[in-house]
Amino acid sequence: MTHQEKRLIKETRWSKTYSLPDGSQLYESKFLFEDIPIRAEHFDEEWKEFSGDEKIDFTKAFASKRNLSVDDEKILALLMTLGPEDVWITIAPRLPSLQDKSHVARFLEDRIDHGLEAKANYYQALEILQGTESIGLLRLKYDEYRSKLLTAANTIHVTTAAWTDYLQCCKALFSLTGSSIYLEAIKEAESSAQPSVRNFAALLVREMS
Repeated sequence: MTHQEKRLIKETRWSKTYSLPDGSQLYESKFLFEDIPIRAEHFDEEWKEFSGDEKIDFTKAFASKRNLSVDDEKILALLMTLGPEDVWITIAPRLPSLQDKSHVARFLEDRIDHGLEAKANYYQALEILQGTESIGLLRLKYDEYRSKLLTAANTIHVTTAAWTDYLQCCKALFSLTGSSIYLEAIKEAESSAQPSVRNFAALLVREMS
């Protein structure tokens, strides 16, 4: 894509957002193309000065870094403590890069147990981590989702986020156990009445093929 094909519509300390010819937008992390100095020392103090929007912008951009330095890992570990929830959701897929895999697994399990509805990134992170010790919890959540989502009386009231969480949980279980039960569960959702659910299920099936 040439420079002429995209138009800069927003720039922050951490990112750039472009408008594309088809009307969509492209978010670009500055960490991918620029040497942005950010140190772990006193980062928690700087974090307190960020607005809510800047926290999300920083976290999204920072999680896109190709390689993590020792300082970067310390910052990710700090973010696991500092939060809040939308920050944890954003950094979750990058946490498997940290050295202490057991600590990351425990953190992800805790968020799955006690976090908000949007837990798909936590399931994705456990899949990346290949955290087989978490299979028991994932199976428990799978059963809970099946009971909630596939009860006819409840189906019309189920949010898209709940379906997304369920399908990502299925994908993690398929990756960790190899059981075709979870692949078939995702394929079931390809006939959902909700277009967004059908599309996400089809995307996951393609990824798993």
